[in-house]
Amino acid sequence: MEEVGGFTTAHTLSDQDIVTALARIHTTETSLAASRLALLAEAERRGLAHKLGHSSIKRWYSNAVRIPEGNAAHQIALGYWLGAHPSVAEALSDVAGAVGGCCCRRSHSEHQTMASTLA
Repeated sequence: MEEVGGFTTAHTLSDQDIVTALARIHTTETSLAASRLALLAEAERRGLAHKLGHSSIKRWYSNAVRIPEGNAAHQIALGYWLGAHPSVAEALSDVAGAVGGCCCRRSHSEHQTMASTLA
């Protein structure tokens, strides 16, 4: 958020800057999530768990990021699913190229209208 203001300076942003920043953050998070899922599935496919000293990628990842093993297993399964559906994976990874840099597909004028409604 540094490019549009830090947490302590968010109150100084215009309504449009807030809407734009939120869209940009969502876009970045979506792209990063798609990358994470693909990497988890690939790590499992390669058998990296044993090289990392763990019985499974699910166990290693859940310990590494402190999430339940069921959550890690679900993320790995989603990674495999994305691998089987490359058009979805591509859309998630390239969401930054969406209209106005926002994945919601609204036009810039629609975002301005939303911001003016908030004002």
